[in-house]
Amino acid sequence: MPVVDCQVHLHNRTFFEAHLGGHVPPYAEQDKGGYIFHTSDGSATPIPEHYFDAERQVEELGAAGIDVLVSSMGAFNVDHLPTDQAQDLAMQLNEERAELERAFAGRFYGLALLPMQDAHAAIAALEHAVGTLGLRGVCICSNVLGESIADPSLKPLYRRIADLGVPVFLHPTSTVLEPKLRRFGHEYTVGFMVDSTIAALDLIFSGILDDNPTLKVVHPHLGGVLPYLARRVDHEYAKPWADTQELERPPSEYLDRFYTDVVSLNPWALRACVEIYGPDRLLFASDYPYWAPEPTLDLVRAELDADVQDAVLFRNSAALLGLRDAS
Repeated sequence: MPVVDCQVHLHNRTFFEAHLGGHVPPYAEQDKGGYIFHTSDGSATPIPEHYFDAERQVEELGAAGIDVLVSSMGAFNVDHLPTDQAQDLAMQLNEERAELERAFAGRFYGLALLPMQDAHAAIAALEHAVGTLGLRGVCICSNVLGESIADPSLKPLYRRIADLGVPVFLHPTSTVLEPKLRRFGHEYTVGFMVDSTIAALDLIFSGILDDNPTLKVVHPHLGGVLPYLARRVDHEYAKPWADTQELERPPSEYLDRFYTDVVSLNPWALRACVEIYGPDRLLFASDYPYWAPEPTLDLVRAELDADVQDAVLFRNSAALLGLRDAS
């Protein structure tokens, strides 16, 4: 049975070329055939050449036993650009992913990037990505320049995503907690998990999940910290002074609306998420090229029963993204 990796990051060269020449973050500078990307939180992220080499990624993951790559830009987005420029760049990047799908038919699938700072621009890019290019999902970062991904102005976007039937893959980006976490040296690891959890809670408490019962959302990295806080969130929500929208059910019960991926090296957390989300809502992912794929693949095979392994490694992703039809 094939193995599908739902969190592979191919960083289009076009994105970094569009950010060259600046001096105020975010901007890019060339570095030994790759780039260094400077962000507003003071970080400087190296992007070596192999991060945007699709052929190398397909070959390396294939050698590791992974047959199908589902790829996104991950933490990088266009939300900081003027709307027209952001829409144009997002559509260009999506076109490049569609070209790679054709070049590596059955091996590579791309997730669309959307300009989330403007709902009309995001919907236009979505329609182009799904309707014209045939992309099978979208990747949305965990905040929009520090603001919520569930802002009321974006509700028409989620409605259209649900109508089109494509999944939303959340991915953490520059965290709003970064200044507080920098002293620990783990602003990425800790901040990313908290930031994606805030994004998932925003989708719950805003009513977006209630309004769109068919919307499919992938909350990565074993759900961040949400599974471990869910019952406490219920307790706080039940207090009479809680200033939240009325939900159809307690917050923890919305976990059955999310998929999650297995990017983690914690056996106990993996086993817990099988119980919390159910075996039909876990997806294999490696976070390549930031992580090597083999340890996570070995963990899944060591910790999960054979039938659950098959679901996590292939069946769930195939159903979510329609990959059986693609094959």
